[in-house]
Amino acid sequence: MLYLILVCFSIPAFASFRYDAAHSSLLAAKTSGTIQIAANEADEAASRIREQLFYFVGPLNGYGAGADIVNAKITLLQVERNQVKYSAEFLVAWPKGSSLPQKFRSVLPLSTDDAGKKRFYAAYGTYCVSGEEPADSGSFFYYYRPEHQGCRILQTYDPSIAVGSSLDLKPALQQTSGKSPEYDQIWSDGRFVATLLVGTYADGTTSPTDQGVQNYDEVYRTLRQYFGNPSYINVPIGPQASPGLRYPDIEMVFQPDGVRTVNLNLLLIQKYDLQHPSEKFLKRYQQRTEISDFVAYNGHSGLGSNIRALSKLGHFVEGQYQIFFVNGCDTFSYVDSSLANAHAAVNPGSAASKYFDLITNAMPSPFQGFAQNALAMHRAIWEGRATYRDLLAGFSGTQRPIVSGEEDNNFPQPF
Repeated sequence: MLYLILVCFSIPAFASFRYDAAHSSLLAAKTSGTIQIAANEADEAASRIREQLFYFVGPLNGYGAGADIVNAKITLLQVERNQVKYSAEFLVAWPKGSSLPQKFRSVLPLSTDDAGKKRFYAAYGTYCVSGEEPADSGSFFYYYRPEHQGCRILQTYDPSIAVGSSLDLKPALQQTSGKSPEYDQIWSDGRFVATLLVGTYADGTTSPTDQGVQNYDEVYRTLRQYFGNPSYINVPIGPQASPGLRYPDIEMVFQPDGVRTVNLNLLLIQKYDLQHPSEKFLKRYQQRTEISDFVAYNGHSGLGSNIRALSKLGHFVEGQYQIFFVNGCDTFSYVDSSLANAHAAVNPGSAASKYFDLITNAMPSPFQGFAQNALAMHRAIWEGRATYRDLLAGFSGTQRPIVSGEEDNNFPQPF
């Protein structure tokens, strides 16, 4: 039996969001595809399609590019028995300095239920991977490289397991330029409040040499060096200390010019703490998100699981303009509208982007770049003059950071 339908799935909070970047050009991608679903999964078709589209993440990463898959606009066109035809639109961040493609070909799994992903991985997971680390059927989308040496999937594939797909690409109308953070709102009360979460590299680590712990230490030392001696610090350590696991909650207050105040809180958390947070952490994080101008998470994306968990945390108040930096691997692909919706909910009558700017990464974020990013962000806010594009140019270029929600920022005009 053939069903002709036209159902559109999109995410309202991001519908009007625009984007800017220092290291990427934004492209609008369109594709038409086919996916096989079980007879009882018609209501889950959009979710299955989104899982299929995630298999563009690895191939695009192979070119230094990323895709905003979680916010893709999906339209169901036709359902025939267990086969669905659809169209999809999403943004792609393509590296600046490279020629902009008009087409991008790949091959996707025909089905994205557990069995379908396992068949796809069993057939192509040996040769069609980046080689960075072993993958399994659940993480294969991230390490998938159809153009890897030895992989022939673009030339020939089993149609009972896989389906060809192609993106039509053109410059995105959503790209902005010349926008800045709302510095006047940040400094309207004479103080800047920042909360920085830093995750460990290994879960449950007790080692001071863990890469996440070391980068937590480096963030601390870098910000101490930039802002000088604090007028208040809640732990007895000096500017060159390595606080590490002994001091996972550091709050500092600075008055570098004797007038304005900077309040910084660094929180070291274990790799998966966001997914099972303690009551102590939840209370602290809620208190900080109520007052923070800038909130950053620096750590593993967990293939999106940490990012989804983060989006459900925090407590926000009316009129509080905030910049969020979700600094993990490929967060551009994982961050949905939850944080934007949470800010919109406490600011009725305002666009979701009015009090909320979001920075994500189109590519993996190196742990060793956390301190560099923190310094670029804090310097820009302290000096209060850099545009977002200039600000992001100070981040690690390999992660290709992108800002969204800045299109309605008015600085230096009134808010």
